Amino acid sequence: MTLRLLKHEDALIAEQLKSIELPFAKPRPYQTGIILNFLRSWESTLVHLATGGGKSIVMAYLVKYAAEILDLRVVIIIPGLQIIDQFTAHLQRFGIKFGVIQGKNKLFNPLAKVQLCSIDTLIVRNARPKAELMIMDEIHQIMSDKCVGLYKSYDCPKVAFSATPYLKRGFNDIFTRVDWSIKFPELASLGFLILPRYFVLVKIDTGKLRIDKKKDDYATEDLELAVKAKEVFSGIFEDFNKHDEGKPALGFCVSIAHAKAMSEYFTGRGVPADYIDHTKPLPERKLIFDKLKSGKIRIIFNVETLTTGFDFPAIEMILLCRPTRSIILYHQMVGRGTRPYQNGDYVKKSCKVIDFAQCIKMHGFVEDAPAAYFEPQEKEESSNPEFGMTECPACHCIFRMGRDRACPECGLEFSDPNPPEDDPEEEREESVAVEFTPKFLLKYCKKLARLASDRGYRDGFIYIKLHEKYGERIAKEYCPSKRFGRQVQYYMGLEI
Repeated sequence: MTLRLLKHEDALIAEQLKSIELPFAKPRPYQTGIILNFLRSWESTLVHLATGGGKSIVMAYLVKYAAEILDLRVVIIIPGLQIIDQFTAHLQRFGIKFGVIQGKNKLFNPLAKVQLCSIDTLIVRNARPKAELMIMDEIHQIMSDKCVGLYKSYDCPKVAFSATPYLKRGFNDIFTRVDWSIKFPELASLGFLILPRYFVLVKIDTGKLRIDKKKDDYATEDLELAVKAKEVFSGIFEDFNKHDEGKPALGFCVSIAHAKAMSEYFTGRGVPADYIDHTKPLPERKLIFDKLKSGKIRIIFNVETLTTGFDFPAIEMILLCRPTRSIILYHQMVGRGTRPYQNGDYVKKSCKVIDFAQCIKMHGFVEDAPAAYFEPQEKEESSNPEFGMTECPACHCIFRMGRDRACPECGLEFSDPNPPEDDPEEEREESVAVEFTPKFLLKYCKKLARLASDRGYRDGFIYIKLHEKYGERIAKEYCPSKRFGRQVQYYMGLEI
């Protein structure tokens, strides 16, 4: 089979793909490129494609090409009932004949050349449908030891898709290559994604939250205590009203109780809201979605339910009401608002991300997503640490400073911290002293101390960052010792 595929030239494959192209779902050039890249190599491939990049189209055409042109048996592995239902409808639209292996699904057909499978069903039944090509969706969700054991039992090429391939265990025990041929900024420049507008309006203190080592995230019981305070609810509601532009919104919460309480709080104050969690059946969820689409409710609060398999591009505001150390969860949450949308003359131009939980400063901007964790990782690293960002003191927009040195949201102008080199030395020193007050620098040191403590950074972190940003004089004054163990303890306990 490998020799058969390798004999295909690009022009021939492109012509064959054109022959199965459907008028309602024409693949974009980069989507065709991803398919061609895989068919050229015929090696097990991890496809890294941003949320909203159109992986469903790539998967559908790959399945159609493999089954109809190459006459191969294809197994598609999907996590979750909701995604099974969505992909069922997708394959039906593409006119692909298939069977479904999932619970007591009515579309069960063991003779079909294409099998759409729930990973849970395959593992529970120890089922191994025949396959000459395996395709996996949301691979970051289905990489347990049992899942990996199932994949390794198949001696055929595999291609998997994820917008967030950031598992510490890595993926190199299953795949031999990564295709990250198009990234978020390019997708946005082509109009296929929307760049978020970020705002940091911290209402939830993460400084004292314990870490659940099994989940590598904050302990749920600590999160619930941190978000239940009345001032947290009222602060979030007030900031929502300040930023509200009358468009549909999604809020991400800590627990079912939190989502329900947020929904009731908003509704009781004149903003119709509802909540969704995994216990609500799909028909009930659909009714809630329909209410959001029709405008009967303004916002849906949810608990890790709408992070994948939810496609409602009209969303224009994301409320991050839950802290998380997980870069996967963070990117999936923000990704719910990055799809473009048009309705008549109205064109969606942006999506506001309102961060109440210090997620942005921990994980960076989604458009700066790091490369896939292909090799096993000792620890996660942020793609864009907080000291690479600027927070506007007037509107709390957080952004990367441009040449005009102005806030892109409210227009506030920032002074230049690096005067021209031909200025007298005395003037440069004076400008630094005016720009960076002791209170400002102490506050910055406290942020660095918290970051160093959370991530276990080595000695010298605070000193190095102060030196990089403000020079040697400031670094020595505020962190005279390059060992930061005591400095961390001091700054984190400092009342500023």
